[in-house]
Amino acid sequence: MADIIEPEVGDGNTDFKREAHRLFMLYYQLIEILESFLGGGILIVPTDELNRYYLLLCYTIEEILKKPGFENLIQLEWRPLDNLRAADGESGDYWREYGGRRLCNNFLSAIEELLVRMGKKDYPTNIYDLIELAADKAPARFNELRLRWEATEGEMSEADKTFDNLISRSDSEIQNENDMNDIRRLLLDVLLDLGDNPLDRDDLELLCDINGYLQSYVSYKKEEEARFLERETKRFERLGWQSNERKEEQAKEQKEQEVKSQNDLLQFDFGFVADEEIRDLLINDLREAQKAFENSLYKATVVLYGAIIEALLIETLSRIQADAKMSFAQLSEKYNWRGWKKKREKETSQPPEIEDWYMYELIAVAEKEKIISRMVAWDSYLVKNYRNFIHLYAQKRDRASISEDDVSTIIGFVKSLYSNISEWYQKQQP
Repeated sequence: MADIIEPEVGDGNTDFKREAHRLFMLYYQLIEILESFLGGGILIVPTDELNRYYLLLCYTIEEILKKPGFENLIQLEWRPLDNLRAADGESGDYWREYGGRRLCNNFLSAIEELLVRMGKKDYPTNIYDLIELAADKAPARFNELRLRWEATEGEMSEADKTFDNLISRSDSEIQNENDMNDIRRLLLDVLLDLGDNPLDRDDLELLCDINGYLQSYVSYKKEEEARFLERETKRFERLGWQSNERKEEQAKEQKEQEVKSQNDLLQFDFGFVADEEIRDLLINDLREAQKAFENSLYKATVVLYGAIIEALLIETLSRIQADAKMSFAQLSEKYNWRGWKKKREKETSQPPEIEDWYMYELIAVAEKEKIISRMVAWDSYLVKNYRNFIHLYAQKRDRASISEDDVSTIIGFVKSLYSNISEWYQKQQP
């Protein structure tokens, strides 16, 4: 932010302070216009009135900045748009995302810094602040006006009969226009007499008109956006278009059906498992895994499928126990599983029982013995760490999580693994 010139001390200092405060209130109102125009909604809705008010404020602000003492402020960027008619679809993005709002807030802060350095500690920022100030500092005149305002005829509730509503009420909403204008004129007289008011009558009239118009403009903009959405929805529906929400719903339904079908395909009989008790346990675990998945119990699903994978590998490798343990020793030598090399040096290197092998050891040996393909072995990373879901502290440590997509992928892996093992058993038949 540029350095701000210290104002000279003297008679002109009071006028300078007043002009600085006036600049602050007018620029604050300029930001309110831009927020209403660009800050929200899906459409840019320019109007003749809004553009005129924007240009009037810009002209007044520019005249203040040309006065002595504002030399450094005028060097700062402060006007994001030359006029509101020039705004297009990208103007809203510029205001919200790419620096327009920040540009204005930086300039407003520069004015505020100037006020603070001149000793201003508390000052009105808009016309509604002035009304509150008038209620405190001129209670007699203010209450007299309030009584007159409350006594006006017209179809208004008591809640509507506030000075805030008087300021923001558009001409089209005024029931007794002459009475209303008279009361507003007297209210502005009260505001003009306030010591903390830096605005002249023209400024006050302008801000009253702007605030009154902004209220109706915001309503008008919402109505325009609603009509636009209705038109576009009907147009796209004629073209066979559906809302994103409906598309997402249909995609989710389709995916659920595909996954359910995939899950239903896992109707394994485990006929190659020699141990009848183990076979029955595998069938029960498979049923429970399918039910868990259908009910979105993903952690339970993964744990159950992990147990099935482990049991299938142990059962199959146990059929070729001697060869499996020899492959285990060779792989342990190559990859130093479980500190194998140190144990070998001490002549204590004996492969553990197959049922005590880790998942990655079972998979590596199964690949070496050509029970499963290299592709299936590569995909095994999906289930190597499934035990992390059994031990909560391990799950917390590794920040492990599981999603529906993860489970679907694991189901596909189980199908491939089962198919590989079944083919291997068939090859063992004489």
